[in-house]
Amino acid sequence: MVTEHRCEAMKPRTDAGRVVLLVQRHDDTREMYAEFLRHNGLTPIAVSNGTDAVNAAPGADVVVTGIALNGDIDGVELIGRLRHDERTNTTPIIVLTGCVQPTDRQRAEDAGCEVFLEKPCLPEALLREVRRMLAVPWRRANPRSGSRHAPRISRRA
Repeated sequence: MVTEHRCEAMKPRTDAGRVVLLVQRHDDTREMYAEFLRHNGLTPIAVSNGTDAVNAAPGADVVVTGIALNGDIDGVELIGRLRHDERTNTTPIIVLTGCVQPTDRQRAEDAGCEVFLEKPCLPEALLREVRRMLAVPWRRANPRSGSRHAPRISRRA
């Protein structure tokens, strides 16, 4: 008799090929998360600075950014720029950062991020949030709040 039980990893994913813009200043961190996302069927674009992120963002389904970035644009300014660009103003943004002061969180949320994840963060926790953002059908227009963004969620992963 054949059973219907299948491992979660064997189930087909609807997010295969979806693009995740990963903006992290440290090479090791950026490469580790990018490889994990790639291994799980997503297409990461990994950059270390805000300028490259602004240029790559229109092609992304989700943006994952730190707060402290290389170059002259930090993550909070990046979020603001993406929210004011009609090509990216509805793209979900996840902040993944070691900058965990209450003021850092508040600045990121005020700029328009949907999720704030503190480092250290397991790659599985980031993947779970990316997939959640990809699966949220109402992220483009939340009728309850009048906001164009999903409700903000702060988590310690």
